[in-house]
Amino acid sequence: MSTAETSATRYGGIAVALHWIIAVCLLVSIILGLIIGDVEESASTERVLAIHKSVGITIFVLMLVRLAWRLTHRTPPLPASMPTYQRALAALTHALLYLTLLVMPLVGYVAVAARGRETQFFGLFDVPQMAPLSRMLSQNATMVHVYGQYVIYALLAAHIGAAFFHHFVLRDDVLARMLPRRSPEKNAPWTTF
Repeated sequence: MSTAETSATRYGGIAVALHWIIAVCLLVSIILGLIIGDVEESASTERVLAIHKSVGITIFVLMLVRLAWRLTHRTPPLPASMPTYQRALAALTHALLYLTLLVMPLVGYVAVAARGRETQFFGLFDVPQMAPLSRMLSQNATMVHVYGQYVIYALLAAHIGAAFFHHFVLRDDVLARMLPRRSPEKNAPWTTF
């Protein structure tokens, strides 16, 4: 790794892009999931579920890319003034977010596939059925998926709350590290690469 890369105070463009694309996909997935859970089963519910599954697959693939990127690229240093317990909590929250955002699409897929239902990726192609047919497996995966949403809500609240606390209360650059870079030219568009 180059000196510039290891001493950077901000995340690189790829990491920033992956973070915000996954964040938008997660928001869409949560909204669609709430819609599905709030209405009776119908043709429109099936369409919403199909989009929810496709967004979940997208999150899973992007999280694999993000994990690979994270394992091969250093993160910018946290502020020197940040206490050890906050560093540990930040590391734990990030690890749990990675884990949860990989597990949730998997158990969602298993819940559907174990019932023998097909999954299409945005209507473009069928996702292979890789789960055995099992009513119990489907029910268990569904339960993990349903309760897992509350884990995601708690982790997101901690993650976003900490970012805002650092930005608005401590006034350090923790949040700014993950924001797209502003071009030095006045009124120039946001750039990330």
